Amino acid sequence: MIQAQHTIVSPAALLKAIKRQYPAIGASDCRLLALGCNDNFRIKGKRQDYAFRLYRYGWWPEKDVDEELRFLETLQRRKINICKPVRTGNRQRYIKVKTAEGVRFGALFTFLHGRPLGHNFGKRNANMRLLGEMLAQVHEAADQMKEPVQRWTLDLDEVIEPFFNAAPSVLGHREKDIRYLRKIATQLEDVILSQPEGVLDFGFCHGDLHVHNIMLQADGDLAIYDFDWSGYSWRCYDLA
Repeated sequence: MIQAQHTIVSPAALLKAIKRQYPAIGASDCRLLALGCNDNFRIKGKRQDYAFRLYRYGWWPEKDVDEELRFLETLQRRKINICKPVRTGNRQRYIKVKTAEGVRFGALFTFLHGRPLGHNFGKRNANMRLLGEMLAQVHEAADQMKEPVQRWTLDLDEVIEPFFNAAPSVLGHREKDIRYLRKIATQLEDVILSQPEGVLDFGFCHGDLHVHNIMLQADGDLAIYDFDWSGYSWRCYDLA
């Protein structure tokens, strides 16, 4: 048998695991929602819907998954509008699912209704100002944790070099564009490294804060989700 690199788990089989691990939610249906870096499923519960994320095999070490969810619980206690993690019946933050490629981690969240913010910035950019305020609360919450989140660091080596390592497979026929991007990257690196220590705020970040990871809800509130890439970086990375 050929080794599988990434399989799509049967929703029916996953539903059985969710019923067993999360008995209190009364799960009755499981449907594939979206495929991306991880697989996402929509779960119909007794009183509300949920989203279940099945992390890709080998995507993050187990401790990183736990730390992401621990941080989300901190934000939840502060009443910041995020995708709220749901613990199992045994009070675990995540579960382990045996798949063809190996053991994968899975986590359950409350389902966020609405639509991605996209380019709906609001009158006089009201939505973007609100997002900035929420982001400041996220950063402040991380800074005030008694036990800081233990996760990776998105430094220049992690943010820039992986892109250029992969760029030839996509932009190999556009060498001029790659050279241009490398020039911009070098200029940005020079600016960052030339700043005196402490001038640029460095701390825990969302790590993937684009407008499609922000939900615009029916009442006009915003909700932030997908903290999968969260880690330590310059806070301007989130603001950008």
